[in-house]
Amino acid sequence: MKKNIKLVTVLFLLVLALVSCNKNETSSVGADNSTQTGTSTDASDALDGYPKKSIEFLIPAPAGGLVDIAMRSLADIVDFGKPVAVVNRAGAGQSIGLTEVNLNAADGYTITAAGFSGYIIQPNMVDLTYSVDDFRYLAVNNPPEPQIIVSSADSKYQSWQDVLDALEAGETVTYSAANSTGFGRIVMLEISSQQNIEPKFLPFSGSAEGFAALLGGQIDFYIIDASVAVPRILNNQFTGLMVASPTRLDTVKDVPSAKELGLDNMESLLGYTAIAIKKGTPDAIVDYVKEKIDEAQKSDAYKEYLTNVIGTNSEMPIYTEEEVTQLMYNSYEVITKNMEKFNLGK
Repeated sequence: MKKNIKLVTVLFLLVLALVSCNKNETSSVGADNSTQTGTSTDASDALDGYPKKSIEFLIPAPAGGLVDIAMRSLADIVDFGKPVAVVNRAGAGQSIGLTEVNLNAADGYTITAAGFSGYIIQPNMVDLTYSVDDFRYLAVNNPPEPQIIVSSADSKYQSWQDVLDALEAGETVTYSAANSTGFGRIVMLEISSQQNIEPKFLPFSGSAEGFAALLGGQIDFYIIDASVAVPRILNNQFTGLMVASPTRLDTVKDVPSAKELGLDNMESLLGYTAIAIKKGTPDAIVDYVKEKIDEAQKSDAYKEYLTNVIGTNSEMPIYTEEEVTQLMYNSYEVITKNMEKFNLGK
């Protein structure tokens, strides 16, 4: 009898142990599932419902300009799940608008786009409350555009070699650009530095006056955005001397590239507008904004904008944030170097 009681007791204890193990296994599986579910929702938790209200595209340039048109076109296409309001804050070489962006909260509700004037040139010219380091650069908003050096169609300078020969012979060769501290002037300073030449810069008030001076023989050549130069080359008003780019342009195939003419590092001096958000914005929000902008720029609607408004059949380059940032800092290095060398900065 005692043996039977002992046997029953042992069996009872074994059953209890098995039940206990079962419970522990079930509990463990449940805990794993809970962790996995938490992981899958990390991104949405980090967004915290963003966006909860409309997003502002703050454009530091006048309405109707290329930066403005590009961002308005993007605003019509991008799908953030909330409306996009476009606001212009032009003035002081884009620095007024970028100052406001930098003063706003780093919460993802203010997105901007600007060129080298705002991000690099102005902070090198005057003391501002922001610098190139205060933004995260997410995308470019137009295909990178080179500067083109042009002469008048009846000029004695019908090639860049003609200019170099005249300078070597001790002749004074004059030129201008849209702005004495603008991007075109800085590109020309880099070319001058690499080729060890000193053409004389003559300032004029904007490109209209500069073009009149070129056609009137007051200056020998002019450096300007490709989008402005190409139509005038095609209608035989101007002669293209150089595309300040590593490669020729399909639209003016007869104009040699800077690389063909012995110049290096011209890819750092291709003009573009960079879409940016204030540094300090949560990573999850930055990633979300970046994803939506990339989707918009890959769309057929954006390709139609590039063809009909910009006038290019080029594919929109979709860069990673790291690639856009590298582009910006490469350009920063070249532009800053020339501004310091030629005393154009503060």
